[in-house]
Amino acid sequence: MSKKLLALLLIVLLTISIMAGCVSRNKDTNAGTNTGVKTDANANAGANASSGQQQSQIDEEDEFAKYEPKPDVKYTIEWLGSHSNSPIPEDAEMVLYWEEKYNVDFKLWYVERSKWDEILNVRLAGGEMPDVLTAESPDIIRSYYDQNLILEIPKELLQKFTPKIYQTIEEVAQQEGISPWMVTTIDGKNYGIPKFNENGKYHQASVWRKDWLENVGITKVPETLEEFEVAFYKFVREDPDRNGKDDTYALSSGYQSYGGFSSIFGAFGYIPQFWSIKDDEMVYGAIQPEMKEALTLLAKWYADGLINPEFITGENRGGHWSISHDFIEGKIGYTNNPPYYHIAPPGVYGSSGGRMYRTMAETHDMEKTLAYGRPPIGYNGKSGDVRWGLINGNGLVFNQELKDEPDKLGKILTIIEDMCANFENYVLMTYGIEGKHHKVENGQYILTLPEGVSPEEYGIGNVFVAWTGVGFDINPAQFEFGDKHAAYTNTYSNQLFTSLPSMNLYWDELDKLQKETYIRIITGEKSPDEFDNFVAQWLQRGGEQLLKEANEWYNSVKSIK
Repeated sequence: MSKKLLALLLIVLLTISIMAGCVSRNKDTNAGTNTGVKTDANANAGANASSGQQQSQIDEEDEFAKYEPKPDVKYTIEWLGSHSNSPIPEDAEMVLYWEEKYNVDFKLWYVERSKWDEILNVRLAGGEMPDVLTAESPDIIRSYYDQNLILEIPKELLQKFTPKIYQTIEEVAQQEGISPWMVTTIDGKNYGIPKFNENGKYHQASVWRKDWLENVGITKVPETLEEFEVAFYKFVREDPDRNGKDDTYALSSGYQSYGGFSSIFGAFGYIPQFWSIKDDEMVYGAIQPEMKEALTLLAKWYADGLINPEFITGENRGGHWSISHDFIEGKIGYTNNPPYYHIAPPGVYGSSGGRMYRTMAETHDMEKTLAYGRPPIGYNGKSGDVRWGLINGNGLVFNQELKDEPDKLGKILTIIEDMCANFENYVLMTYGIEGKHHKVENGQYILTLPEGVSPEEYGIGNVFVAWTGVGFDINPAQFEFGDKHAAYTNTYSNQLFTSLPSMNLYWDELDKLQKETYIRIITGEKSPDEFDNFVAQWLQRGGEQLLKEANEWYNSVKSIK
């Protein structure tokens, strides 16, 4: 073999040996630090995950980015966020103020309140639709949805653009035990902003003729049902008005069906006309067994002359609905007819007091004749009266055409948050400028407009109130009064926030059956045992179907968060 060939062979063998050693070392390294390879992979995966999270955040920001208002665009916003009492001039002072503040043009709709549904439906059918619209029930929101008039509003969008409003909605859900989102949720998607009634957390007022109590020797306002009964009998038998005539009664009925009796029914656990939740099921108050006990007591009182025999026509005989003429005129000594603010004194509700208070004050020394109480505590510790509830079934909805203008929708949401969830702006929106449109006395905001001039002329009042906050200290004296005399606890509010599919088929007959039966039992025409037959009839004549539908609705919304 030549030297040349031998040298070439040695080079080849050496190269193969080096390559084999490299492969061997790599194999040894991989075997000895197998987790190291995985660590590299995990590192890559972690980097990818971090990148993915960043990308997700970017995607989320990009998703909301389209809703950011464009600073160089002057938007025109058609607005019907609430009910106004009169048309609003385009050049109203506070309209111009808000337009300049937000760099927008407002086209303010006016729909006459007494013809709201008629006028609004005609305009909507004609192809008109405001950008912002107040809807008065979940059924109306559903009808707008069915007509493809309103836009889905994801909660995440509200959380970003209306964070204070969103937080309040969540807080109300905790207080009420049922989510306000049920008002605006359709098929699992949200279509608006639930609205509230802050007065709805207070129940009807319970008030007594203070002079009557004193005249029959009662020095403490009655609290329990037994104490109520003692006072009631004395009102009938001991001439509480000291006129020497047998012409007084203890109680009557109020502006609602048997409203004067609602605090008595409440002492047995239900309000007859309300749907309630019992053992996680929807039930109707009027057919609950406890109502038989309440009717038995009322029948006894009627037979003994405690109840005004004209109770069927009510204790209000015209004028403002909150007024109990029977109470003011000295026919009865107890009423729960007025909401708490309509029996509140001057300085608590306006400068002259609530509607019933100031009506009564025209002929009575209120310090001597009026005493505030609470609904009676029943035999089993139950107590309460009617309250409207914070969740009033209303919602704010938005024109579906805004889907093509997400930046305009973002601008609208930003305005609603700034106007309605900011205390200073809320005062400006509702009362205008202090010293010019209103004054503040003892924490109360009092309009000082010229006589005969409506707030709408200035662009204040309800013009821009698209959403009402909860907890604003607009009138601290009023709410302190409510906390004292119409407290949030131990109350009853209707838990059914929708009309049922079969309601039109059965409700009129069922409602008539209930009222007639209750009246006949109370007046002694029928025995309290008739209640059992009433319940059977109520179920047979369509009530069972309504219960089924009510629970189907409740089961569909109770999980909404």
